[in-house]
Amino acid sequence: ARDPASSDTSRDPASSDPARSAALPTAGSAASISTPAEPRRPAGPRLLRVLDLACGNAYLSFVLAEILRREGVALRLHGVDVRDDVVTRSRERAATLGMHHLSFARATIAEAEATALAALAGPPDLVVALHACDTATDEALALAIRLGVPAILSVPCCQHELAAQLARRPDAASPPPVPA
Repeated sequence: ARDPASSDTSRDPASSDPARSAALPTAGSAASISTPAEPRRPAGPRLLRVLDLACGNAYLSFVLAEILRREGVALRLHGVDVRDDVVTRSRERAATLGMHHLSFARATIAEAEATALAALAGPPDLVVALHACDTATDEALALAIRLGVPAILSVPCCQHELAAQLARRPDAASPPPVPA
């Protein structure tokens, strides 16, 4: 008979799937995140600082905040977007839901660098960018690297606007012919 406490990892999905284990931290691992420029933080409860770049309607921000609340993780999240209307709606939604640990500002990604540390009361632990339009994904990644953020969650944009601009260029190459 097999000992259930043996090293068989088939009961733990994170240990059998390298992608899942890399994406899903184990209990207590968030408290030990460090970067070369930052000393290891003490174990125990701590604040997770998240910067949501090009947050749009902030759906990801609100879902993340709720998941972390249910897991008992203290959070401070700051979202930035260039559109005043979505920033206003996000602020109103956060106030209505009593999520005072979420803040939103109208800013470009470049401007966010100057204000993120103050808004988060420290450097971000995680930068998220969900479908940031055109080159905004690149800007978000560059900012996260400049800030030395230990984790980045990014879903790149399809870059349809940039692709359309490139297609209109007179020197744009034609696509290769489709073989018959």
